[in-house]
Amino acid sequence: MKRTEIAAKMLRHFFCVLLGVMVLQGIGVSSLAASSVPSEVRTVLVLHSYNPEMDWSRQIAESIDEVLQSGDIPVRVISEYMDVRRFPGGEHYSLLESLLTYKADRYQPDIVIASDTDALQFVLKHRSRVFQNVPVVFCGVNNFNPVMLGGQQNITGVNEAPSLRETLEVALRLDRGVQEVVFIGGSSMSTDRANRDLLLRTMAEFKGRLRFRLWLDMPDKEIFSRVARLRPGQVVFLTTGLQGPSGQAMDFPESSEALAAVCPVPLYGLWDFFIGHGVVGGKVVSAERQGRGAAEMALRILKGEAPGDIPVLREAANQYVYDYYELKRFKLNPARLPREAKVVNRPSLFYALSKWHVWGGLLAICFLSLLTMFLLANIRVRKAAEARLLQSTRDLLRAKENAETAARAKEEFLANVSHEIRTPLNGILGMAELSLGMGVSGELRTYLDMIRQSGKNLLTIINDILDFSKMESGQMTLEEQRFDLEQLVESVVQLFAFQGKQKGVEVYHRIADGVPRYVVGDPARLRQILINLVGNGLKFTDAGKVEVLVFSEDQLFPGEVHNLRFEIRDTGCGIPSQKQDAVFESFVQADGSATRKFQGTGLGLPISRHLAELMGGGITLRSREGCGSTFLVLVQLGKAAQKTLSSTMGECELREARSFHILLAEDNMVNQLVVRKILEKAGHHVFCVVSGKEALEALERKRFDLILMDVQMPNMDGIQATRAIRRAQNDWWSIPIIALTAHAMKGDREKFLRAGMNEYLSKPIDTAELHRKIGELMQKKG
Repeated sequence: MKRTEIAAKMLRHFFCVLLGVMVLQGIGVSSLAASSVPSEVRTVLVLHSYNPEMDWSRQIAESIDEVLQSGDIPVRVISEYMDVRRFPGGEHYSLLESLLTYKADRYQPDIVIASDTDALQFVLKHRSRVFQNVPVVFCGVNNFNPVMLGGQQNITGVNEAPSLRETLEVALRLDRGVQEVVFIGGSSMSTDRANRDLLLRTMAEFKGRLRFRLWLDMPDKEIFSRVARLRPGQVVFLTTGLQGPSGQAMDFPESSEALAAVCPVPLYGLWDFFIGHGVVGGKVVSAERQGRGAAEMALRILKGEAPGDIPVLREAANQYVYDYYELKRFKLNPARLPREAKVVNRPSLFYALSKWHVWGGLLAICFLSLLTMFLLANIRVRKAAEARLLQSTRDLLRAKENAETAARAKEEFLANVSHEIRTPLNGILGMAELSLGMGVSGELRTYLDMIRQSGKNLLTIINDILDFSKMESGQMTLEEQRFDLEQLVESVVQLFAFQGKQKGVEVYHRIADGVPRYVVGDPARLRQILINLVGNGLKFTDAGKVEVLVFSEDQLFPGEVHNLRFEIRDTGCGIPSQKQDAVFESFVQADGSATRKFQGTGLGLPISRHLAELMGGGITLRSREGCGSTFLVLVQLGKAAQKTLSSTMGECELREARSFHILLAEDNMVNQLVVRKILEKAGHHVFCVVSGKEALEALERKRFDLILMDVQMPNMDGIQATRAIRRAQNDWWSIPIIALTAHAMKGDREKFLRAGMNEYLSKPIDTAELHRKIGELMQKKG
């Protein structure tokens, strides 16, 4: 994009922001907001060099906010982002100056924190005019020198000094055959130039010991191509972000993961955000420590300490951190690391995990040794004992092989049953949904509702059986993501509200004070627990109410996580005391007779209890026959910052309806019809094929925005077709592909994504989820 176009775009953005602020002032919103902030609240303006999506910026921002909000001085934090990595030319600086001038006049900041070198340079240049010479604290500034300040006063901060020399020394200790270092970086950013200068100084120290290659500002496609051709004796240092196959900018962890995927030699980094993302490690800089150090200095200044009395933190708080998986991948011995090095992803010691097995094995060895000595005294007895032992060993091996075969057969059987049931079930549920959407009424609508509900009941049974299988094999795991707890509870209650109204049962919820709105955990599994328990309560309640109460127990159990208690109360028939423990056993119900009133698999409560235990808690029951039941669910969820306005705006934009040309590859005619009708009702243009081969032929004739790919198809399946698309010598590799499949076992999703697909949906297809994933992928594609 030309510089004039960038400047025009930034100008339009600035005037939109300014117009919005003027409108808010006109209707009184700004005055109300200003009046709601107590006069004693101090204001800190944080100027970041990069964009908020970068891990480096995010970690610094979170650390600054955490320290400032935990202090004893009320602080209001205002953050701005220069976005110099995506707009390195600086054409938008004049617009940024106008915006910051307005905000400085509006909020009168007491202190400015400048994150990274570009932000500090901008603040120093415009300090007297824009920031009224308020105190300045910096962090993330490479190789700080007082000359940088140009004689300005009341400035202090945290120096960032990447430890390239120390990291190189350890790399040579780990692999004594290293002869050449490939340095991947840039020169457009001040940070990039500082890293380049650091390399040039370091090269002089290693002259005669190592050769260096500098790949600065090299096109990303050429970088990936060259890296793939490296050979033993070379190592790579990555100091900049790269672009993905479709040209989109990747953050630093994504860049290192993408590079490590094709790099046949060790990859090193100098910042902690690389760790765990394909790099071996190094003596790394911590963004969290940079932000925390700057915020602590800011608090000291707000309490009255002069900036000149606070020396610049020059000793870099860097530490040696290495990834065990990468060390093993390249056969690097962890024993050669510095004594103070931290190794992440290191597996637990075998002895600590299997102490009793070790002692049992030693005792067995001692016993066998004594037995051998005894058998040596009598050759005939020894030979007989050896024959018997050999036969026993063969029997054990045969039994082991039979057990492993049975386990594989069970897993394959469950996968096949799940696939074969989900495929027609997708057609049943899809046709029912489409028919209901045609405005039918009366008795026919009742029949269709019954078909849809029966299909959903069958899907619940299938999912319970698969979850039970994962639970038995120890393969059930939890996801970690940030979500809105209040919204999740409300959605569960709304799911049963209509059904409860038909029965004359009120279903509602209450969330106590102190319960956080945003938490970190697995929302899908927490929703599954609540749906099981609320559904159970409603099933066994014919009159009265079912209520969901949420409480915080952090005062009783303080810690690094939120301790939450959910109480699901009903006024139903209750459970006899002698059967209360049995309801948590698999395939057991309180009433197991052939004439029982309530149906089900008996797996919902055992699975829910197991999920709650995975979340660090559990489930208990209080009930009296005839007086209702109360299920108490205790879970631990991670702490999360409050949701920002920008993420909310992003979700709103994601829901905007757009029309796309979609290629649907599906060999089942019923499922093909269902998906096509769903997409056409949303305004999309759909072209259908029945095999992977036909999908490739269609791509040659016509351009599509997105592909929905079934996996199991004749001639060429979906995985083969996806790999062919990604290998094509044209722009096919940029087309988003969503897997629509009845394969729903553990590992299926990862297998499809490794094949080159972008997203995964299991059958029966959830219409809302399908539209959401299409919108997300097309928004990323732009």
